[in-house]
Amino acid sequence: MCSAYPKRGSMTDDSLEAFLVRHTDQLVARWVKVIRRENPILRDLPQQLVVDAMALFIEQVALSLSDDEVPWDSRIARSHGEHRQGIAVGLQGLIAEYGLFLQVVHRLIEEQGQALSAEQAMDLSQRVLAGAAASAHAYAEHEARERRRRDAERFAFLAHDLRNPMAVIRMAWSLLERRGDLPENETVRMIDRALGSMVDRLEESLAEMQARVDGLDDARRLCTMQTLVDGAVEEVRLDALGKTVDLIVEPSPTVWLEVDESLMRAAAINIMHNAIKHTPGGTTVRVWWEHVDDAASLHVADEGKGIDPETAEQIYEAFSVGADGAAGFGLGLAIVQRAVSAHQGSVHMENRPPPETGCVFTIILPAAEPDGQPT
Repeated sequence: MCSAYPKRGSMTDDSLEAFLVRHTDQLVARWVKVIRRENPILRDLPQQLVVDAMALFIEQVALSLSDDEVPWDSRIARSHGEHRQGIAVGLQGLIAEYGLFLQVVHRLIEEQGQALSAEQAMDLSQRVLAGAAASAHAYAEHEARERRRRDAERFAFLAHDLRNPMAVIRMAWSLLERRGDLPENETVRMIDRALGSMVDRLEESLAEMQARVDGLDDARRLCTMQTLVDGAVEEVRLDALGKTVDLIVEPSPTVWLEVDESLMRAAAINIMHNAIKHTPGGTTVRVWWEHVDDAASLHVADEGKGIDPETAEQIYEAFSVGADGAAGFGLGLAIVQRAVSAHQGSVHMENRPPPETGCVFTIILPAAEPDGQPT
């Protein structure tokens, strides 16, 4: 039986580079045809949208094959990843595009009666896979930014919906005060302070979230966990004193973070305020932190009733309240989760083991290195 292709000869390194450059248009056309067949999302899109920057990517691959000293620039592949995320191509489909490109190249080389050596095939695959990795990373980052933007928009709507009724409540209370319809006693003064504090914190937290999450990268600065905690403790110390809760910051190691300090301080304040609110008077709230591998973890332990495991996940939802029915809008932990997620971190809660009571909230963030020196 005769082969469909002529007898293959080995391709030199120079000819592989030249082959990619010479056949760029043909490679792009074939690649577009294949990925349109494989991915329904791409079938009805204009040609230019589907092609995107593939011709530039081929040129970059050819250049790097010709000279190992040429540094690999990930911007083309990253741009392709962001583009595909923007037109709702799935991450799996994006990665598949690079594998299909390799297939197209090998197929065309065979049709030309040539063959790659094992080393050439490996070099070509490494460069295409490097592009796939950079593209997938940019895709994920772009998706995360879009998610944060959507969260910020939702909080903006929430802030708008809450400001009006809260303003009415505050004005009504002020009117009762001016008319002298409220008795002069400590209970009324306590309600007045709590109302003012509640409104201010709600406004401040929501405004901070909606204003900062989108611009988070520009607001990141190096700071220590100690600085972050000290600022949060100052904000909640009066709450602890008013409830006769002993707020203790335990000695902890120096840990550096690269964060939006104001935003993460607000998250720490909400965690501490939540612990104070749900722990009985005369007990203790303890704060400490650790540095394990590349992660920094902040722990806040209270001595309250703990949280029912069946409802533990709900505590991060806006307007949820604790199992003890403590008053509040339930926004604090929702804000904490969004702020921490925006820093590629996570929030965890677990009840303390008997005979201890209460629970421990933990914020985990990527640790940083000051001036490039290990912490």
